[in-house]
Amino acid sequence: MAKLMSKKTKEIVQTTSVIVIVLALLFFYAIYPLIAVPGLVGRPDRDKFNDPKFQLQNDPALFVEKGLNPDTFSVESNDNIKLAALYFFPDTSASKPLRGTVILSPSADTNRTALIDYVAPFLDSGLAVVLYDQRATGLSGGTYHMAGTLEADDLSEVIAYLSLHGKFHPPVSAVGFGLGGDAAINAARTEKRISFVLAVNPDLTPTRYIEKIIKRGGLLPIPFSKATYFWWYTKFSSYPGERTSVDEITPLETPTLILDPSEKLNSAEVAKIRQVSPPGIVRVEALPDESSRLQNLIIGEVCAGLKTAAQK
Repeated sequence: MAKLMSKKTKEIVQTTSVIVIVLALLFFYAIYPLIAVPGLVGRPDRDKFNDPKFQLQNDPALFVEKGLNPDTFSVESNDNIKLAALYFFPDTSASKPLRGTVILSPSADTNRTALIDYVAPFLDSGLAVVLYDQRATGLSGGTYHMAGTLEADDLSEVIAYLSLHGKFHPPVSAVGFGLGGDAAINAARTEKRISFVLAVNPDLTPTRYIEKIIKRGGLLPIPFSKATYFWWYTKFSSYPGERTSVDEITPLETPTLILDPSEKLNSAEVAKIRQVSPPGIVRVEALPDESSRLQNLIIGEVCAGLKTAAQK
């Protein structure tokens, strides 16, 4: 009788253990990612944006209050997301000719108003300025970001719109912050109308992007965490995506300046992109701590980069 009870007890323990393991796997690899990840890679008000074409009114009021008078326009992405954009044209004359165009892409956790102080200095430098909210931010449509890949396609669509509507004035510089920096770098690989790229604190690969998301969100360090979180990321966003890493970094042919925090200057991604690109194409400098120094550096580098491009 004792042996029979012992056998039944062992079977119960084994069955219970299997159930516990299955439930744990279900929680850590399905339920938890679905709860934790969407808020880190999407807009907080994403329920309103289930329709890709839904877009808030493209209101330039904050810019008008600053004495700026932009033209508003919308660009439709390849996946039918509407991007809210602004176009500023400088005062020009024979003594102050138009010198080109700068396109500004804000980071994923801000919107175009974060870059409002850049507009007037660029206009004073003789540059037309284009500023738009990236997908899933500000007044643009969309619910989720995509590691700088779809954002690069969006930037290319903005350039196509400018060209089609007589607002494309070369040479053109693409300036991006965070995910906007990745958009600028990735777009320049195929969009040869971009003459100069300036990327502030880009991730450079989807793997580093998801690593940043894991760290910023304090996500549980489960085994195969990057693969798991990225897989669910592509599923609930419905975006096609590949979690490429440093080994898949491809060369840049457009002159590019990367501004990175000091702790990232010697990262594997930075080293790789410099190694595979032609000599002198990619420069890397430390990101200034003060916003005023950063702004002055960006304006100076863009003007110098476009001047060099115009002379070629």
